Amino acid sequence: MRATDPGPETAAMSSFVLQLGSLFRSERHRLLRRVRHVVRCRTEAEDLVQEVFVNLLRGEDRLSVGSPRNYLARAATNAALDHLRRQQVREAVLDHGRCAASVAAPQPGAEAIVQSRQELAILHRAIDGLPVKCRVVFLLSREHGLTMREIAGRLGISEKTVEKHLLKAMTRLRAALRAAGRDI
Repeated sequence: MRATDPGPETAAMSSFVLQLGSLFRSERHRLLRRVRHVVRCRTEAEDLVQEVFVNLLRGEDRLSVGSPRNYLARAATNAALDHLRRQQVREAVLDHGRCAASVAAPQPGAEAIVQSRQELAILHRAIDGLPVKCRVVFLLSREHGLTMREIAGRLGISEKTVEKHLLKAMTRLRAALRAAGRDI
């Protein structure tokens, strides 16, 4: 092979970059709307959507899935939720730093700590297993403290649908704990 001949890897990469560019042009606005509903900030949404595509280009994620549109929607939603989690942690750290006095609380025993960690792991698996819309609604409610009205407004769904998603999530989480032999 001559030095000027592109190898099969180069041709495959060029094809991937072209496909990714086409996908970026066709899906970018849809993903921006989706992410903006969650993070409520246009510039943050733009950064997060760009990050999803950059991760694909770097090879951190791949489009070797059945539906690239659905994959991108899921990746963008996850990026938005991760962003909100990080923001919540930053705010909690700042709030904690501003707290003038802290009250000493009794420390739980080792057994209680282990049990709590096990239950938390069960709940995390159950949350990950929820349908996407149900999981987003649940996390916006429980992790971010949004009201049903705020969630409905962000996601463009009715408050009744938000209520149904929350009920479904809570029912599945309780069932997961019961299946693991935990009393609720």
